[in-house]
Amino acid sequence: MKKIEFQAIGDYELISKNEKASKLIKVTIKRELKNALLKLGYFSHCVLFTREDSEIYSYVLKIIEIKERIGEMFLEADEKLKAIKGDLIDIKPYFPCEEIAEGYKKENRQENEVFTSFLLKEIQLDNICL
Repeated sequence: MKKIEFQAIGDYELISKNEKASKLIKVTIKRELKNALLKLGYFSHCVLFTREDSEIYSYVLKIIEIKERIGEMFLEADEKLKAIKGDLIDIKPYFPCEEIAEGYKKENRQENEVFTSFLLKEIQLDNICL
């Protein structure tokens, strides 16, 4: 059985340490891997993966600012996060369509949306019905 090897892709540091407020985290990606931050700014949240000993941890954090040119990003964690453990091994965009991030408040905007009904006409194309 092959053993999976993980390499650290950068460093992080907790900037604000106020226990009652959200926490600001600065992430610095290694120079040769800074392109990993390209297009990540299109997302509101990301998932940080860290590894310590034989454990892998994941943290969903709000993206505050990304500096793609220098490989830095600033993230925000809510007051429930006490610490981040281990070496930074990956960053992925968070897709809220798969689940809801903790602390997210869903707004019901459907009542303000305008819906237009439309009909599809059946067309016969060489034994294919559309």
